[in-house]
Amino acid sequence: MFNDIKDIDTSFFIFLNSLGAEKYDYFWISITQIYFWIPFYIILALILVKTFGKSLGKRIAMYAVFLLGVTILITESVRMIVGRIRPNNAGLEEVIRVLQFPVNNSFFSGHAANSFSLTTFFVMLLCRKSKWYVLLYLWPLLFSYSRIYVGVHYPSDILVGSIVGVLLGGSAYKILKRNSLLNNPT
Repeated sequence: MFNDIKDIDTSFFIFLNSLGAEKYDYFWISITQIYFWIPFYIILALILVKTFGKSLGKRIAMYAVFLLGVTILITESVRMIVGRIRPNNAGLEEVIRVLQFPVNNSFFSGHAANSFSLTTFFVMLLCRKSKWYVLLYLWPLLFSYSRIYVGVHYPSDILVGSIVGVLLGGSAYKILKRNSLLNNPT
């Protein structure tokens, strides 16, 4: 059964990766870079300050950085334990497009886990102000798909990373709320 799931995952990866075309490579290579999203991070920080004030906005931002650190720690720990080889190193070079060559393990996607944890945290914080904040999920969706496009993650890496990210982001929000930081901004 595990081999069947692995075969489906590989086939789905090959299909999604093959949708790429050279004319779109620059776009997806840019999307997959963390620095590409710096303007987005700045806008998010400004939204926090505008919504919660400077003092509480800064504390929430620091809490988000802590959340990111926890997410990275969990992701890297699981990667070391599981040791799954990336698709760009798994003998698929003849049938996939590879645009990046990271050397660490594949399972699960740090890009997916990190972006979904932060997005879930921010959406839960901000959605009472406006339902439009749910559109923030466009960031992790694009960011995560880019990892398949450039040839470095299987769909299951993305799926599990996304689930872990949503769970961590939701948990972080609940802890923040339970500790009354949002209700008692002093």
